[in-house]
Amino acid sequence: MRGIQKNRRAARNLILILLALPLFSTYSSAQGEIPDTPDMIVVTVVHTTNYVRIQWEASEDPDVDLYHIYRMDNGTGTKIFTFDSETFEYHHMTSGLENLAYSVTAEDTLDGSRSRESLLGENEHRAVAESL
Repeated sequence: MRGIQKNRRAARNLILILLALPLFSTYSSAQGEIPDTPDMIVVTVVHTTNYVRIQWEASEDPDVDLYHIYRMDNGTGTKIFTFDSETFEYHHMTSGLENLAYSVTAEDTLDGSRSRESLLGENEHRAVAESL
């Protein structure tokens, strides 16, 4: 008798879990995932103007509202500028700084209620001298 009750309870729990899966899937979709990290195109030092030209491709996420540029130092990023979703290039005045590394992230602001930002450091690139 106890074995039958255990089996019924297990079957009932399994049915409840299966019924709840679509609800969880809908909740996850509403919460969304973090935006895809933008791909870096070029990070190069332009010696004639003493700046670093940073270019990136748009994130594959259609809901990106902002892009952030980080100056990287040993895996730690310091945000240096934020752009709208239509900007894909930045010229960073370096004042002679050396060994510069950068990363770009994408952010979806979720209508101002909260935000999601792509992972920092997945696309870290060092500035290289532009060929003349």
